[in-house]
Amino acid sequence: MCSLTLSYKALSATPPSVNVTNTLTMERRGDNQNLNTQDDDYSIGFNRFNFGGQAYGVGFGGRLDSVGLLDPPTEAYQDDWIRVERLNLSYELGRVQLEAGDLYQQLGRGQLLALRKVDELGLDIALRGGRVSYSDRQNALKAFGGVANVVNLDSVSQRFVEDAVDLITGGYFERRTAGGNLGVMYVYMSPEQQQYEGLTLSDATSSGGLYYEAPGLTDWLGLYVELDAQQRRAIERLSAGYAGYLTLDLHHEDTTVMVEGVWLDDFEQRGSQNSALKSRFNYNQAPTLERIDQEIAELYDVWGGRVRAQQDFWEGDLSFHINALYKLNRSGDPLELKQYHLYGGGETYYDLGSSRFSVSGGHRFDEQATRTVRTWSHGELDWVHAFGSGYSSHLTTQYQRIRVEEAPAFLRGSSIMGLERSGLGGVSFELGTDTQNPNARQLFYAGILRWDISSWLLLQSVVGSQRGGIKCVAGVCRDFPSFSGVRLQLIGRYR
Repeated sequence: MCSLTLSYKALSATPPSVNVTNTLTMERRGDNQNLNTQDDDYSIGFNRFNFGGQAYGVGFGGRLDSVGLLDPPTEAYQDDWIRVERLNLSYELGRVQLEAGDLYQQLGRGQLLALRKVDELGLDIALRGGRVSYSDRQNALKAFGGVANVVNLDSVSQRFVEDAVDLITGGYFERRTAGGNLGVMYVYMSPEQQQYEGLTLSDATSSGGLYYEAPGLTDWLGLYVELDAQQRRAIERLSAGYAGYLTLDLHHEDTTVMVEGVWLDDFEQRGSQNSALKSRFNYNQAPTLERIDQEIAELYDVWGGRVRAQQDFWEGDLSFHINALYKLNRSGDPLELKQYHLYGGGETYYDLGSSRFSVSGGHRFDEQATRTVRTWSHGELDWVHAFGSGYSSHLTTQYQRIRVEEAPAFLRGSSIMGLERSGLGGVSFELGTDTQNPNARQLFYAGILRWDISSWLLLQSVVGSQRGGIKCVAGVCRDFPSFSGVRLQLIGRYR
């Protein structure tokens, strides 16, 4: 889908500038031994040409995506196409900014709306339309409207994603005071793909919310609270949803405590179907309370809380933290699920901050009808040690031991150990394991090379195999196919 962003701005004395980044990725994939023959033995090349800059007060940018395939295993891989993505122009006049085109947009903490980009998961959804903003010392106003614009290559499955022209409009108003900021938000969404065609009323969702943000409410307390409500119409029937989110940040000298709570009662913002994943697009993303890499059981009907305490020593060069979490999913439902998670760790800096060592770990268990249905134990380590003259070693490791009911426990995770040279690059070795399926490949190993050829050209390559499986970032989880083969990436930059 091609889009254009246009905004109006007074002429600027700033000299014109242009920046360009081109990323070319080429892969040859063999048999990854995951018992699925539909992701084996093919070659793919995809290129992303990004450009941006400003001239005479006008900001502009965009991206050109192109894909080529050799021996695609199924028809779900669409061969040889070029798409214009993320075109944008911006132009300001005083306190007013007008925009049109591909825009990333979030309301509050994401419970109402979160159109964003998460490269690690191949997630990239923008709003193709217009936006007007006004801001002064006491007020901020923003209104937007358009349709959802998804990137047409799902970089995880490497399959083509059909455009979903879902209507999304909304905005917010914020009043700023010395005590904090009070805001009101609204978003309307109507999917292009209706559950049943030919009905008098189309499927749609109207959502509104209030928030109050006071990071410096007192010398020792910060606060954020958000309350949301929505009405959904599906198959000409109405239903309601509610949500809330709260954070309290308490601090005294070198001690900080954060209290966090979330409440979702049948609250969702789902659009048309993702043709690559066969599931509906999620246009909102509530805070999860969990570690960034943890799987989430429920996104629409959950309440819970987390407490995090941190103690710093030696002016922050040494710190320890502990977290305790409780969540109740699908309260009152036969599939009601309780989750408990206790984890913590520590981090220290040494060699005047040039070296760092951190370690963490914890245990989580999921309980259903007074019986434990799943247990997790996890551990993480990240160690960067500087040797001087720009050389350093880097070791990072992340493992989880999971047991589902009475089945044997399985282990999954990866370790990467490498040597790096500032301004030159580095070489690493990765060892991974996933023992969940005894009939599939369980051990993975790969060599990784990074070469800073010049200040504007970077080469990265992977040779070998890397584990797949479910990977999560901030509550969004994807099932990655394991990789076996050769990947080459060339990144060029001009500024």
